[in-house]
Amino acid sequence: MFTINLLADIIFFSVFLKFKKIKEWTIPLFWLFFTLSATAIYLNNNIAYGPITTSLKLIGYFMLLIYVYPKQKKVKNNSMDLCVYSLVFLINVYVVYKIVELVADLVEEQYMTVVFFVYGIILILLSISSYRYRLLHDSRSRYFLFLIAFLITAEVFGIVGFFLNYTFMYYLEYFFFLFGLSFGVIAFIDENVSDSVHKLIKTGSI
Repeated sequence: MFTINLLADIIFFSVFLKFKKIKEWTIPLFWLFFTLSATAIYLNNNIAYGPITTSLKLIGYFMLLIYVYPKQKKVKNNSMDLCVYSLVFLINVYVVYKIVELVADLVEEQYMTVVFFVYGIILILLSISSYRYRLLHDSRSRYFLFLIAFLITAEVFGIVGFFLNYTFMYYLEYFFFLFGLSFGVIAFIDENVSDSVHKLIKTGSI
């Protein structure tokens, strides 16, 4: 399973490098850090939320946040919008805090509780930003929203499986994770390329 995950990451990264938009410097780094994380999981045999793998994925998610944050700022806000977004953010921060509190006793390195909390905050900001980006109806925003939604769903299954030792959850995690990354390939490839493989990807044939 870890081998499949690593191979899929490498394939997706390779496809992206072939068709990427060169000016988006954060996205190659996102793919690079996620591929390195998958490599670390493979080499360490399922240390999915250890210091190295978690830090690599955290940096990858931060690259996505840097990418989307300037884009979603184009959405106009009113006072009601700000209240709703603030409320959603605070509620989710509290949920993340309680989850980290629950798993604190299961973590060997106590500093990792801080890392997990920051991890959760980044995912919250990503989910809000990707939703706001979608409000612009940008051609890439739909696929970016799918990317974030599937990755966050995968994270939920992965955390439950890892800390509660529900191994069947790993299959759900990898399904959503790989499905999400496939949307990432579609979101970030250059739309002007006329290659046959590119056309297959854009039409959803593969």
